[in-house]
Amino acid sequence: MKPLDLNPLYTFIAVVDAGSFTAASERLGVAKAKISIHIARLEAQLGMTLLRRTTRQVTLTEEGRTLYDGCLPLLDELNQLIHNTLTPNPTLSGVMRISATPELVGQSLAPAIAQFSQLHQHLQFDIRSTDRVLDMVKDGIDLSIRVGWLKDSSQRATKLSDVRQCVIASPAYLNIHGTPQTPEDLTQHHWLALSLLSAPLTWVFQHNHHKQTVQMQSRIRVDTTAALVALLAQDMGISIIDEPSVREHLATGQLIEVLPEYVLPNAGMFAVHPPGRHLSTKARAFVDFYRDFLSQ
Repeated sequence: MKPLDLNPLYTFIAVVDAGSFTAASERLGVAKAKISIHIARLEAQLGMTLLRRTTRQVTLTEEGRTLYDGCLPLLDELNQLIHNTLTPNPTLSGVMRISATPELVGQSLAPAIAQFSQLHQHLQFDIRSTDRVLDMVKDGIDLSIRVGWLKDSSQRATKLSDVRQCVIASPAYLNIHGTPQTPEDLTQHHWLALSLLSAPLTWVFQHNHHKQTVQMQSRIRVDTTAALVALLAQDMGISIIDEPSVREHLATGQLIEVLPEYVLPNAGMFAVHPPGRHLSTKARAFVDFYRDFLSQ
C-alpha cells in the first residue's frame, strides 16, 4: 500500500467531529465538493466504506470507527511534534484525558495535576474519576492510573511506584473477635474483599524469610476501595488494603494494622496507556512528572 495522503485523513476526522460534510467544509474553510473528493479518495485507497451518509448527518461504519479511534491520538501527537519542532521553546498543549479512582484522585493525582498545570499552562485536563475500568480506545483515554497488579501482561503500562499492602481492622472489631497472631488465624475472621480480585483469595505472607500462603473466603465483597474502607470502619470485618487508602484512618486510630511483622507483596501504581500506541509527548511528560511527585 502506498503511503497515505494525510489531507484526506484530516478531512475524515473533521467530518466525524463536525457530524456532516457541510459542517466540516465550514470548519476547514474548503468547498463541500473537496470534502467529498477527499473522503472518496481515502475510502478507495483503503478499499472500505468509512462513512454512511444521510440527508442530515454521517455515521461511522465499524471500519470507520476503528480508523477514527486509532488515528485521533496519532494525529494529535503529530501536531504536537510539528508544534514542538517549529517552536523554539516547545510547550505542551491540547487535552489530556486521565482516568483514576476517586481515591487516587484525592490522594495524589489532583495535587500532581495542580503542580503540573502550573508548569504547562496551555495544557488542558479531562479527569474521569471512576472505579470502572474504561475502554481506553473507545473513551479516548490517554492514561489510566491504577493500583494493584496488572492482570494482562500485554497491557502497556509504566510503573509509577510500589504500594504497600497491609492487614486492617477496627479496634472494636478486634475487641469482639480477637486479634490474629498468625496469617492462618485470618481464616477464622469475617473477611472483606474487593470484587476485582478472584476468589478464593490467596495471599502470601513473609516473616523471617519464611513464606506462608493463606486462602481466604470473603464474607462481604465490594467493588470500590471506598466501600471497603467504610465497612472496615463500621467494624464489619478484616481485610487487606493498600496503605495509602487507610493512611488517615490509621493516623486517627479509627483503623489499626494487624500482623505488621508479616510482609505482603507490594502492589504497584501504574500509568496504563492504550494498547498498540506510543505515549504522546504530553502523556510521557506527565508520567515522568507524576513518578517524581510520588517519590517525594
